Amino acid sequence: MKLNIGCGQDLRSGWLNVDSRQLYPDSDEFMCCDLLSLDGRIADEAADEIAAMDVLEHVGWREVDAVLVVLTRKLRPGGLLFVQAPDLEHIAADFLSGSLNHYAAQRYLYGDQGYPENTHRNVWSTAEAARRLEMVGLKVERVERINYNIRAWGRKQL
Repeated sequence: MKLNIGCGQDLRSGWLNVDSRQLYPDSDEFMCCDLLSLDGRIADEAADEIAAMDVLEHVGWREVDAVLVVLTRKLRPGGLLFVQAPDLEHIAADFLSGSLNHYAAQRYLYGDQGYPENTHRNVWSTAEAARRLEMVGLKVERVERINYNIRAWGRKQL
């Protein structure tokens, strides 16, 4: 099984696409589920891969580590977690240098806020991404910056 957490419009064929909004009817390829309720809906060690792109920043800063613990439990040994979240350091540096205007920086930091779930509630950096993945017992394979995002890959040990 592969999980695409917080899928939004990014429906991946062959994956279980999960979003907190009922964007599609529940099926073998889509499940409406809040991240904080995922633990009761997906069996432990069921996933070979989990993609959490542009979703973990929507979880409260007091809850994000607990969500990562749950996601890690859902991975099989050897399974891979991929995370993408806004890069606080890059956003702040470009804002302070004047190359990113106030509106754009605010949107990257706090989300588009076009619907209630699209509000950012925690921030990431390269060091914080590595710390968070290591804290839940994943071996960090790579952390990189892409535009105003952090991308991090962590593998569950055998």
